[in-house]
Amino acid sequence: MEQRVTRRWLAGVALAAMLAIPTPCAWGQHRPGPAGGPPPRGEGKPMPPPPRRGPEPPPRRPQASVETLPNAAITVSRIRRLPENFQQVSSLCWSPDGRSLLVDRVRNGVYEMAVVDVPPEWNERQRLREKTLLSVPMTMRRFGQQHRGAPRWRPGRPGQFVFVSQMPQARDYNASMPWNGWFCNLELGDIRHHRVVPLTQNNPSQQRPQGAASPAFSPDGRQLFWCGVNGRDKENTMWGQRQMYLAEVLEQGGRTTLANVRQVRHPESGSFVETYGFSRDGGSLLYAASQKERPWFFIDLFGYDMKQGILRNLTEDASGWNRWASYSPQGSKIIWSSAFGLINPNMGVGGSRWQLELRSELWLMNADGSDKRRLTSFNRPDTIDNRLLGITSYQHCYVGESAWSPDGRTIAAVVHLSGQVPTSIVVLLDVVAR
Repeated sequence: MEQRVTRRWLAGVALAAMLAIPTPCAWGQHRPGPAGGPPPRGEGKPMPPPPRRGPEPPPRRPQASVETLPNAAITVSRIRRLPENFQQVSSLCWSPDGRSLLVDRVRNGVYEMAVVDVPPEWNERQRLREKTLLSVPMTMRRFGQQHRGAPRWRPGRPGQFVFVSQMPQARDYNASMPWNGWFCNLELGDIRHHRVVPLTQNNPSQQRPQGAASPAFSPDGRQLFWCGVNGRDKENTMWGQRQMYLAEVLEQGGRTTLANVRQVRHPESGSFVETYGFSRDGGSLLYAASQKERPWFFIDLFGYDMKQGILRNLTEDASGWNRWASYSPQGSKIIWSSAFGLINPNMGVGGSRWQLELRSELWLMNADGSDKRRLTSFNRPDTIDNRLLGITSYQHCYVGESAWSPDGRTIAAVVHLSGQVPTSIVVLLDVVAR
């Protein structure tokens, strides 16, 4: 009898011990929580992810750089148009971070300069923030306000920019516009210190007009390249005789000055030259020049290697218009305005009707002039480009200045529309690999 009681007691002890041991649970491993509440959220063994159906997706590849692609593989995927308050722009350039544009535009009858914030994913429904530079125009004693335009940021000097400024004694409204440059000087603006420093000191007269236009800094900000009217007239042209100049930019005693100013001569050029900038290494100059003994609007683009003394004709177009060129961020490509393949009527005496008659498109080529390709079709009816600009059947247009954003994905361009009152708009062209 005692043995039976002892066995039953031992069996009960064993059963109680087994019940006290935690066992696996269907929803994971049971773990006792702290006294006085449920276990903390997130503790416990996580559930395994569900099995993936189908093959693994390929990893997302970054967008190919246009610098390394053949030009036939580059296309414009989207065109965006800046608002109406940027309908009278003549020049533009990107900020170093690629998030804003420095432009000039006509406001209240004169050219002024402004910085416009343009985020990479901006669309036409969003407002653009802008800040006018030198917003208080200098009032001249007798002849009204001054034009100020064609601005370019100075690399390596945040807040500094060069621009074209009309002289107070100038009386010719059209000739003294920034892109003409008659009766104009170059000045250096400094946003951080709220000051303007004169860089050139032209001394023109009505009989011998002089001036400056189209300034461009070298990549290190230590050289300046520009063109200007040198005071000599030329037949069959509206520009006078132009000349190119190159100078060193020095900082002395807290002031910025130009030193070692010298002429850059184009052999056998006509009356017209226009400067655009430096190659990425600063060793070559990019400019346009008219052909000798031809009207000034027969223009080719040239690259001049200053170290080797080699001059290369980049366009070699015997009867065309090739103007307003600029390098890509890495310097392997050039975009420019060309009338190749388009019919342009009589430009008028001395080319005086060129703004009314000219048709041109945006083109792309390698820095050595090879692999040329048209990027836009603004003047071709029934194309997407033509419809986006709203060009009517009795209108046409020409592409003016353009600039590539620092990341190489967007081109900003000025498009000039024909009409009784010519106007211009700014468009953003997103370029991608085909």
